[in-house]
Amino acid sequence: MRNMAIAVNAAVDAGVVVTCASGNDGSPTEIVSPACASKVIAVGSVDKVDALASYSDGGVELDLVAPGEDQFGGAHYPEIVSCFSTLVLQAPEYCMYWLDADCVDDWFTVEGGKYIRAVGTSMAAPHAAGAASRCCWRRILRLTPQQVREILQSTADDLGAAGWDNLYGWGRINIGACARGRADGGQLSVRDHVTGGGGNVRGG
Repeated sequence: MRNMAIAVNAAVDAGVVVTCASGNDGSPTEIVSPACASKVIAVGSVDKVDALASYSDGGVELDLVAPGEDQFGGAHYPEIVSCFSTLVLQAPEYCMYWLDADCVDDWFTVEGGKYIRAVGTSMAAPHAAGAASRCCWRRILRLTPQQVREILQSTADDLGAAGWDNLYGWGRINIGACARGRADGGQLSVRDHVTGGGGNVRGG
């Protein structure tokens, strides 16, 4: 696991924005590798009404939370539909859902196995990755991974204790605020690390 954390930090040093799932053990103080790596964006999970998912790991490395849901079914807790593969569906060693000794993945698949209903911080982390992509695209600037991380943190909707906390990090990602610049409608200073230029992006 230590090697994995080293590898993702190296990817960040190479200019890659990396988001990692914090883990599904329900620990408020210890997140899993590689989310514990110092340079990645560690993402926990909340449900549809922004309540912390019961399984979501927290800790000092946690940056943000994103939709990952908390339980199957019900109006307030719909599952997230994730890409899947019929090859995985037909391979018991990759089973996601077990009932006693039986794999029941087919109970949760959609569109003939192309997608699967799921919950977890592994569902939350891709939301943060998508938010990062959206923010970079709207600004058309070559931002460093650290700048992207700071933008996501500064535009998140604060949840839990005021400011950063070990359960929600800086809060739940807000793609709209991130794309506009800042949650308060002010200016966000960014610097192009390639050309050395910079400027302000004003919120909408």
